[in-house]
Formats: sequence, C-alpha cells, structure tokens
Amino acid sequence: TTFNALNVQTTETSVTGTTLNLLRLASGSTQRFAVTNGGAFTMSTGAVAGNGLNLIANSLTSGNGITVNSSSATLSGNLGLFSSTGNATTLTGNILKVENTGASSVATTLMISNAGTGNGVRIER
Repeated sequence: TTFNALNVQTTETSVTGTTLNLLRLASGSTQRFAVTNGGAFTMSTGAVAGNGLNLIANSLTSGNGITVNSSSATLSGNLGLFSSTGNATTLTGNILKVENTGASSVATTLMISNAGTGNGVRIER
C-alpha cells in the first residue's frame, strides 16, 4: 500500500516553448524550488549564512544518505559538480570538505573506487 501525503499529477506532456512545473515554490517573484514534468529539480537560496541545503539522516543505519546514479553509456559531462565561480581574494572557504568528526569512529573518511580503465583520481591546476 502506498500513501502519498502530496500527490501532483498532470496529463500535460508538452507545452511548446514553456516549462511546465509540477511544483513551484517562490518568495515574491524569485523561484526557490521547482520540479518540472520532466523530473528536473531546481532549488536556489538567498541565504547569506547557514546552509543552502541541509539533509539530516540521523536514523540511517545502512544504505546511503545521498545517491546519484546514471546508467548512461554516453555521459560526457559530470555526474556531480561542485563549482565556485567567485573571483576575489576574499573567497577563502573550501569547495568540498569531507570530514569524519566522531572521535571513536573507525569509518573510512573518503573512498574512491574505479572499476574502469580511466584515472581513479586526477588533479589539475
């Protein structure tokens, strides 16, 4: 049995020249969250401090907190991208930080697996 707390359905499959949002949340005229009928998910924040996206999975005992999968055989872009485009000497933060803060933890902090023939890690400057 499946129960949906919120169920949004549409029979509209294409609107020429128009993006059809199944769900859109906005603050004034500024869109903050949208899900299109094609499944694209967009979220933006106007926060100047704090967290733009905060996922708390405290009850998780197995599995993954976040999973991004693609079975595409023709992917030429990035499956994941963290990018900072600020160009100023005041930009001093980390683009990606991975930390394991449990003093008694025996978990591996970062694991990179590569079953392919390409580089496991490539660092450019």
